[in-house]
Parts: sequence; structure tokens; C-alpha cells
Amino acid sequence: MSGAFDIITVPDFSGKQARAFEARALLFLASWIEHAGRAREFPLHIACIGEPPASVRRLADRCGALISVHEPVGDGLRGSANKLRGLEVEPETDRFLLLDTDTVFLSDPSELADFGRCVAAAPANVPRVPESYWRRIYPALGLELPSERIVCVAAEMACKPRLGIAYPEQSAEMRSMFPYFNGGVVFAPWDCGFRELWEEHMRSIRTFFTERDAVWKNIAASDQTGLATAIQYLRARGLPFRRLPAACNANWLHLYRRALTVEDMKIFHAMFIFGKTTNATRNLGLQLYRFRLHLMHRLANQWRRKESGKLGAVRHFLLPSLAETNRLGSRMQSLYRSHVRAALDA
Repeated sequence: MSGAFDIITVPDFSGKQARAFEARALLFLASWIEHAGRAREFPLHIACIGEPPASVRRLADRCGALISVHEPVGDGLRGSANKLRGLEVEPETDRFLLLDTDTVFLSDPSELADFGRCVAAAPANVPRVPESYWRRIYPALGLELPSERIVCVAAEMACKPRLGIAYPEQSAEMRSMFPYFNGGVVFAPWDCGFRELWEEHMRSIRTFFTERDAVWKNIAASDQTGLATAIQYLRARGLPFRRLPAACNANWLHLYRRALTVEDMKIFHAMFIFGKTTNATRNLGLQLYRFRLHLMHRLANQWRRKESGKLGAVRHFLLPSLAETNRLGSRMQSLYRSHVRAALDA
């Protein structure tokens, strides 16, 4: 199809979170059926780490999705690094959209076809790597330090970091951070060498630090540091960069500030959905209801920490965002009833 791009997600069925990934993958596929619109004509790839359960195969078949099975990346890389396997599928177009499995389609994302040949990503919610670390990373990779600084999503939405301050300079860097992007939605051309470059940078950056460094976990267990340097490498060699529209990687922060409604969103990043649930497919409808409450709890906490006592903020932000979250939760429940439950029961 002219202008199409490959759409890829990588569920991990190889470890303790296999049931959580099954639930996420089923919700992802159900949302594709209901809401992907014209993009449903684009190639859809489910690059599985480990053998997928029958429920996922069943729903993927309904979507016409191409399933492949892969080993974990391993050799020191873990967790989110497995998404690199998604860039090993057989391309059917000239570009790809790589999505975390905890994303949900809410409307047609095919407008990204108009982006042309470029790499696109959205800023991270908050900076997780201090500027002092970046000043070590870039020279060690043989790259020039980027002159650009960007604003994180939390600062754009005038929100505080949900988990508190991760390192002393974090608050000051929120409005002026080294380019640092969310790895949950990434758009790029196949022929730019993205997969090899991303892994190479992830592996190299790990060797520059040790467990004694303050934010070691944000480097060792995350793909986003290597993503930032890989994007900078490609930009320096002439590949254009475009900021991904917020609607294509929307999250709870956008809900709180009413920057986007559910109707505006194309891809919602349901961060941490089923994250601590060992058997997420059991009573999945109930698990989705709990996730709705979890989002509402986040919104209420943001109000308490940022604007407690301001009645105007209750009227303008908190109450409307709670109502919008309820609408979002109802959509997810509808996906479960319409598609997911039957795939599990069969």
C-alpha cells in the first residue's frame, strides 16, 4: 500500500511476566481491530520473545498479523532491550513504527505516513540521566555533544515527577534536558541501520558506568539512553528528526492537563498496565478496572503534590481528567468484552 509503514510490537513470553504480556498483547490487538482505521491495511508484526500463547495467536490471526518467534537479546542486555528483536522482522515497506506492547490504539495513526523519511520520537516524561553523565557518554561514543536542549513532557504539562526526584539536578533539567526520548513509540526508515546502532550504543554505554553510579538502573535496565545517542548519531549524518505528535504517544500527564482528550488520542501509552500482576489474564476485566483506578490515583496524587488546596485546579484539571480517564477505561473494557474475552475463552 502506498505510504504504508510496518507496525511492530514485541511481547515477551519468556519470563515471569508472560501472563502480563499476554494481557497487553491481547488488548493491543483488540484495539487494532476496533480503532486502527486505515492503518489496519498496513503490515502488522508481532515479534514474540518465546512462544506466544494460543490466545495471542488466535487474535493475531484475526488481525492478519505476522507472528515471529525470537530469543531474548541477552548478553548483559535485559528487559526493554528485547524490543530490538522487533527490528529483525522481514520488512514489507520502507519504514517502521515500533510500539511497546502496553500501547493501545484509540484512533487511526496512519497520518504518520506523511512524515516521509525521518526518525521520530516523543520526549521522555522526565529526564532520567543527568547532564554530567551525558557529558561522559557522548565523547566516549566519539560523538559531539548536542547543542539542543528539550523540555520533558512533565514540564510541558506543568507536572511534578511521579516518583519524586531521581537525582539532585533533575528538577532544573526538566525544562532543559539533553535530548532524551520515550522508547515506547519510535518511527524510522528501515535502511538507516537503526537496529544495529541502537544495540551498539546500549551495550557501549553500560560499560561507561557501574552499579556505584547514582542512576545506574536508568542506564542498565532502560533502552532510552542508547535511543537518544542513536538518534543524535543519525541526525548528525543527515537523517531528519521530527518530534512525534503527542497524540501518537499520549499518557496520563496529557490527561491531567487536558492537553488531549480520548477522542484526540491515536495511541495511548498505558504505562505499567498489568505490571505487577503475575496472572493478568485471570479476571482480566477486573484487572482493567483496577488500572482505571490506578490512573485516577495518579491524577489525584498529581493534584495533591502540585496544586493541593487550589479549588480552580480541581475544577479545571482534576475533575475533567478523572472523567476523561473513566471514558478511557470504558473503551478498554469494551475491547475486552468484544475481542479479548473470546480469545481467552476459546
